[in-house]
Amino acid sequence: MARKIDFEDPVPDWIPDKVVAEFQHDAEKTVRRSRRRRRRASVAALLGSSEVWWAAFVVFCGLALGAAVIGGLVYAVVVWPWVGLFIVAPAGVLFAVSFVIAARTRERWRGWSVW
Repeated sequence: MARKIDFEDPVPDWIPDKVVAEFQHDAEKTVRRSRRRRRRASVAALLGSSEVWWAAFVVFCGLALGAAVIGGLVYAVVVWPWVGLFIVAPAGVLFAVSFVIAARTRERWRGWSVW
């Protein structure tokens, strides 16, 4: 008489002795396949998504570019101090002014939406 198997329950990582006695080799095959499938699914979830790799690449390149620009500015200021006065300071002031303007504009337009 065939037994009904409930496929809702997850397949265990070990085989009970009662099951081995009844189904023998089929039980071992099922558990082995389950382990392989679980490993493949976890690897695919980790490595398979191209969006994750693309996002990591973009973040890495952005950080590398930012570090290079900051390092170049620091080097330029050390070698030629006037660069800090005429290039770095005005850029910092422009950033601060634009940040303040953006913060005030956001406060003013808080309830307004384009869509």
